[in-house]
Amino acid sequence: MREKSVIPTINTEAIHSDLGRARELLAAKINNAARDSGIFYATGLGIDPSPVYDQSARFHAMPLIYKESYCIGMDMRHAGYVPLTEKGLYGDEGKHRRYESFDVSLETISGKVGENIFNGPLRWPDLPGFKDVVYHFFCGMIEVSRELSTIVEIALNMEPGTIVSKMTHPASQLRLLHYIENNDRPDLKDANMGAHTDYECFTILHQDSPGLQTQLRNGEWVDVPPVEGATVINIGDMLECITNGYWKSNAHRVLNSGKERYSIPFFSSLDFNARIAPLSRFIEAHNGPNEYKEIIAGEHLLEQVTRDFSYLRKLHGSGRLPLRHGIPAGNPFQYTVKEASQI
Repeated sequence: MREKSVIPTINTEAIHSDLGRARELLAAKINNAARDSGIFYATGLGIDPSPVYDQSARFHAMPLIYKESYCIGMDMRHAGYVPLTEKGLYGDEGKHRRYESFDVSLETISGKVGENIFNGPLRWPDLPGFKDVVYHFFCGMIEVSRELSTIVEIALNMEPGTIVSKMTHPASQLRLLHYIENNDRPDLKDANMGAHTDYECFTILHQDSPGLQTQLRNGEWVDVPPVEGATVINIGDMLECITNGYWKSNAHRVLNSGKERYSIPFFSSLDFNARIAPLSRFIEAHNGPNEYKEIIAGEHLLEQVTRDFSYLRKLHGSGRLPLRHGIPAGNPFQYTVKEASQI
């Protein structure tokens, strides 16, 4: 008999409801999950990722020379094809990557949130229907994330709009990830994607096969396999900052199974120039000073993403990509619990 998953499953249909009681009950469940583990399965979001899976497989099946013609960073724009050579600085990844991606973010630009590499026109593949399907899905995910954020505000007893008002033109991203088939042996020091936290408010993930693991509060790593009809939602750095650590950014990784794998994570962010700091009620709850400094959402995102992409590190080294704090040695939100002695 299969053991019950330690990752809770929450029906989130109430995000589409006007009934206050239903939304309050959902908020309470999300608060418990976010506080206890930082991750949960969500049903009822009303999202169908299947057309995007089809487009992702279609694009990644194209010859490499074709995909590289849409390579990320060609126009100082952090969107487009991410080749296997774009290796980050995760310590538990091997000498090479086994995944590629096509990354999407907002095409429109707003003077109110400043210029940044996460907004602006994107060079779309000339595959008929690709942009229509993928960008429509991405924009739909932004709306879902805003609705979910209104529940987060209730869960954290915030004034309405505390978070959503900072999501007018978010630096959110969608990734069409493709993990390639390989003959490498499973190795914790050579993961497909190394242990990390996500830099934004939260992530909504669709996945088609096993590989994802999450770290519990006691340091134990557990599997987060696909569940039919459910997505995975995990808390990110920005909500940890706002709550002064009451909610923790969830550490997770993807182990190598050797099999082909597709996933579609949506990273729900704030506006690039949004300033965030622990709210007073969370400082008071800790009976002392705040544990986190004020950050500019886009600065934190860009600095951490620069650690993940070699092309951004090269741009920074050449002076074309200024970073106020430089490339950080690590992520201050990562590894919020001690590693278990046996993993």
